[in-house]
Amino acid sequence: NEYKSYLSYMIGYDPIEDSSEYECLICSELDLTTKTCTKCAILLCESCLDSVDCCPQCKDAPASYINNNFVIKQIKTITVRCIFCEWRGDFYDFIQVHWGECNSVPTECTSCTQSFKRSELSSHKYVCVEYKLRCKFCDDLTSYREYQEHLEQCESCTKCEACGEFQFISCMDLHVDQELGWCINHDTTDTSTIRQYFNMPIT
Repeated sequence: NEYKSYLSYMIGYDPIEDSSEYECLICSELDLTTKTCTKCAILLCESCLDSVDCCPQCKDAPASYINNNFVIKQIKTITVRCIFCEWRGDFYDFIQVHWGECNSVPTECTSCTQSFKRSELSSHKYVCVEYKLRCKFCDDLTSYREYQEHLEQCESCTKCEACGEFQFISCMDLHVDQELGWCINHDTTDTSTIRQYFNMPIT
């Protein structure tokens, strides 16, 4: 579900204004999946609805719940702040935009399970001893920092001396026009390097 239940502890927001009127009765969170009991009008988010057999307020079983567009509209406009940075704005904007872009949000490396700010995660992979890349040529796994060295030694690929890109050995004939003396990525005004690489006469 696009609007799954967002626990504030996990999603990182604090309401700036009083939002108790629109919070789920069970988890006390704001949620865009909130529904209204048709008998007593209490609010429950979709996740909590799945965990109960009857309405916790009126004990109606089986309980009947409906979407309440007015409630959802009010929840969207409640002002919240991000607990990881100084951002403030509507709850809807927080869920839809900010939470996915905030560079201060703690993010876990899926390889070593250490936590970093989202802005630090991209640089972490250079030093993470558990972060692995799969070679697209031989399918072997190697650490990120040793990947370039692996390509240099990989028996399934070779480096084009003209453009510096690695190619499947079997595809070099397609990558390099041996008659004209240049590769598909190379500056065609200077063919001496590729001609020398393939032992072709330099013109």
